[in-house]
Amino acid sequence: MMVQPLIKGVRLLTILILLTLPAAPARTAHEAVVTWGADLSANDKAKVVRLMGIKPDTEPLRELLVTNTEEHALLGDEIPASYLGTRALSSAYVRPLQAGSGLQVSTHNITWISRRMFAEALVTGGVRDAQVIVAAPVPVSGTAALTGIFKAFEVAASQRLSEQAKRIAGQELYVTREVGESIGHEKAGRLIEQVKREALGHDITDKAEIIDLIRRLGAELGIKLSDTA
Repeated sequence: MMVQPLIKGVRLLTILILLTLPAAPARTAHEAVVTWGADLSANDKAKVVRLMGIKPDTEPLRELLVTNTEEHALLGDEIPASYLGTRALSSAYVRPLQAGSGLQVSTHNITWISRRMFAEALVTGGVRDAQVIVAAPVPVSGTAALTGIFKAFEVAASQRLSEQAKRIAGQELYVTREVGESIGHEKAGRLIEQVKREALGHDITDKAEIIDLIRRLGAELGIKLSDTA
């Protein structure tokens, strides 16, 4: 069935901005890092450990904290404060993999960000070839985990990611989520993934060409975009 979401020009512009960002190659190491939400209780942390299926006491693992303040500092200009909340509960385990392995993303109790959305945002942010497990003790948005993944990857891979790229990744998540409210989150994720891949693959940077690309790929996915988009 065809749907007609109203995608405002500002959303298209947001997508245009993230498309022009070159993909940054990542140098990987082999140290696993976990970033715990700073507001987890001891019982919460124990539950997250079980959900992740890891053994902090027996495997080589570096442990860090991610705070709600860090969430707001990184994503506050891109994602409304209501989504970021006042506590950091979602946590992230990151283990770099051999080059060419791709991203392996799994989530537990994350309601706002799907695995596909995480993977696409991480690629935008410069993360490559890693196992990523995101978990929280109760259903939460997962924005703390996005901040934590970037923090963990930088430590694990001994590589500083672009601040601009990380912020654009947050913006991409918000755009994908908002578009998904109209057309379905799976379709929204697939649309933005395909637009990014084709635009980057063919070096398309002209706004009119990208809008045409969005419309064409949207039609292929059964999405009819508003003429005012």
